[in-house]
Amino acid sequence: MSVADERVGRPELVDLRDAIVATLTVDGSPVSVIKHRGEWTDESVKQYAVSTPCIAIAVNGGSNWEDLTDGSTQGMVALTAFCITQCLVDGDEDDASLALAGMLLAVVPGNQWGLPKELLTGACDVDFVNAYSHKLDDKGINIYAVSWVHQVTLPKMTAAEYAALPEFLSLFTRAHPGTELDGPMGPQEDMNEVREP
Repeated sequence: MSVADERVGRPELVDLRDAIVATLTVDGSPVSVIKHRGEWTDESVKQYAVSTPCIAIAVNGGSNWEDLTDGSTQGMVALTAFCITQCLVDGDEDDASLALAGMLLAVVPGNQWGLPKELLTGACDVDFVNAYSHKLDDKGINIYAVSWVHQVTLPKMTAAEYAALPEFLSLFTRAHPGTELDGPMGPQEDMNEVREP
């Protein structure tokens, strides 16, 4: 049970990303599947370059959120899986990242990642783009991005959950004291504009 389960009891969006990472992770595979914050900078590209091959899962945002009659809320949540590989062979530089994207296109559509249908619909509106940019040439990596959406339903928040929220948030403050935000590195705009929520 996660800290979020113990403190708030409603980590549905956290569970969604965790479930995707768990589903795509294969024991013994050279491909690592990791969480990604969603914004690309020069520094983050360098960090991921040493972790290749990898699939980085980002929650892009949500749209069309509305209140249902039972007190729950429902809306669309957009996600992206960035397939990141190194350029190793002249002429075949993007074969590996394209192959990873192709695998995801076979896995993602309709997938609920083991979560209940009461929480979300299967993945839909799946697309993929080549996120390559000349800015990546000196980094030695290629990136394809597979994006999709889920309709997500969040149960009505109870009074107890509201009361526990400040303590839940304070846990992360204590766990990461003095953490600084990303530095002034310029964003890799071609990769950041993959899917608008």
